[in-house]
Amino acid sequence: MADLFSSFENVKTSDQLLNLLNGDWKFVWLEDEQREIKVNLHGWKNYACYEFTHAPRYGICPIENLWEFVKVTS
Repeated sequence: MADLFSSFENVKTSDQLLNLLNGDWKFVWLEDEQREIKVNLHGWKNYACYEFTHAPRYGICPIENLWEFVKVTS
């Protein structure tokens, strides 16, 4: 799992994201690691729902694009 942790941009599928969601990982904003982002699988294959906990910002995006604004921490 360390390789997946260090290279989040390689996470592209629902199965790979589910592995992270089932682990003890935290999703944070790439620009400010103090800002948590809730991430869940979407009903569409290989898509995720996200919600910023510090601002009224949420949406749906392809899992392969999450790394552009989300970082995974322990």
